[in-house]
Amino acid sequence: MDYLQAMDSWNNVACEIVRLIYNEVLNTCEGRAGRRSSTWMVMLRVCQNWRAVGLWYPRLWIHTPSVVPKSLEEAFLYHCEKFPKDVREMWISKRDEYSPMSKGVASKVSIVHIQMWRNPDRSHGVYASAPTTNLLPNLDHVAFHAGPPVKHTEQARNLRYARELYHLPIFRKVESVTNGVKTEGWEIHRIKSSSFTFDAGRTERMVHYPCMIIWWLAQKCYEDMERIVIKNMGPSGALTGRDDELVFPILTMRKVNCIEFSNCSRAALNSFMLRTDFPALQQTHWNGSPYEIRVENALLIFRPLT
Repeated sequence: MDYLQAMDSWNNVACEIVRLIYNEVLNTCEGRAGRRSSTWMVMLRVCQNWRAVGLWYPRLWIHTPSVVPKSLEEAFLYHCEKFPKDVREMWISKRDEYSPMSKGVASKVSIVHIQMWRNPDRSHGVYASAPTTNLLPNLDHVAFHAGPPVKHTEQARNLRYARELYHLPIFRKVESVTNGVKTEGWEIHRIKSSSFTFDAGRTERMVHYPCMIIWWLAQKCYEDMERIVIKNMGPSGALTGRDDELVFPILTMRKVNCIEFSNCSRAALNSFMLRTDFPALQQTHWNGSPYEIRVENALLIFRPLT
């Protein structure tokens, strides 16, 4: 069988089988800590038939990278219009952090996935910012995922800096009318929910998980946070290997009313709760079951409610 005959065989595969193959490849695109990749998009290049099936298959267009070619952006917007109730999610990869987002994609997504930490990109400078055109007008939820393993103290010392400046757009445009004159301004997103997912079973000696979460929650755009989900928060060490890094003011979040913990260690839970204050907290869950989890007189109260 020569090359053209081989390509003809792939082109004639039934659409139902092609969709099954897309499903299988899509399932492999979700890695540890829930991180996703867009590897499945390579299949759009197999042949015209496979590309057509992929462009019309709704499941493929729930998640999308922040930067996509115009043709794929049009496919994404088509599915947004056809299935308006579906929640759309965006992944910001390391290679796309400093790139202009596809505007059509950014305008529709309500959930954004990013890494909690990664090695700094020195080529852009530590405090380089994302393009000002990167706006997420409908952002509701930020899903944080564990970064790569940190093996050296020097790497750990570079984790703590204002990554949100380039990694996650925290501002959005607003319009106001004064005396009949319309003006545009900026306001900080008031994000209401976030999730933090770590690698199950991985112990980080150089990253302290509770502190990593707190550093993100301390950003101004999370002041109105109401719901927090934490998964796989296991044993972890001081972020830089120095004890003084673990001593900083308790973070108070006045509007958080629900926290869910799943597959977390008790030691990590204790460390997180003793460094935070949630005066409006009403519901806490441990592995899906209602629990009373709160701090009283510097002691953690942890008991089931059923």
